[in-house]
Amino acid sequence: MKSSPLESGNLDSRTKILAAFAALLIEEGAQEISIRKVAKRALVNHGLVHHYFGSKEGMLVAGMRYMADQKIRGILQAVVLMPEGQLGEGMCRLLVEDPDFPKFLLEMASLSRQSPGMAESLKEVATSRAALLQVAFGLTRDQAIYFQATIAGLQFLKSLAGPSFIEPGAREMMRRFVEVAEFSKERLEKALLMVETLAAGSSPGKEAADFTKPHP
Repeated sequence: MKSSPLESGNLDSRTKILAAFAALLIEEGAQEISIRKVAKRALVNHGLVHHYFGSKEGMLVAGMRYMADQKIRGILQAVVLMPEGQLGEGMCRLLVEDPDFPKFLLEMASLSRQSPGMAESLKEVATSRAALLQVAFGLTRDQAIYFQATIAGLQFLKSLAGPSFIEPGAREMMRRFVEVAEFSKERLEKALLMVETLAAGSSPGKEAADFTKPHP
C-alpha cells in the first residue's frame, strides 16, 4: 500500500504541516480545519503552525498552494514517463480521473469567498497553473484558461453525477487538447522546474509570468 507523505519520516516540519492540512481538507473540508487539528495530525506543537503561517488564513492559503503544487507535480512526473504519442491524452486522463480533484476545487472556490485577501491569493494559484499549461504544452494563454476551465467543469460534474456521466465530455476535451498542444519531454521538464520554483517562491503570479514571457 502506498504510504502517505506524513509516513515518509523525512519531511521538515513545515512540509509535515502542509501535508496534514491536505489530508484533513480532503477528509473533512476547510470549514472543519483548525490550527490545533492540523498540528495534531502533523505531530507538531500548534505554536509551530503559527510560526510558519501566522494565522489560520495564512495556513489555508499555503495549504491550497501546496496541494496544487503536489497535484500538478505528480501529474507531470507521470506524464513525462509516458510514450510521446500518449502525452496529451495521458495528462488529460490523469486530471479528469483524479479522485480528490473535485473536492479540492470546491474547497478552493469556497475559500475564495471568505475574504478579499484569500481570494487574491487563490487567484494567483489559478493564474500560475494556467501559465504552467502554457509552458508544458505550448498553449496560448486563452487556450490554457479554456482547458483549465473545462477540466474544472468536468470535475465538478463528476462530483454531482459520477465518472460515467462526464466520460463523453472528457473524450472531447482530450481530442481538442491533442489538436492544439505541443508535446515534448523538454517542455514537460521545464514545467516541472517551474513547479519547483513556484513551490519555493512567494510570488507565484510573477514567477509564472517569468516562465511564459518570450526570451531573446
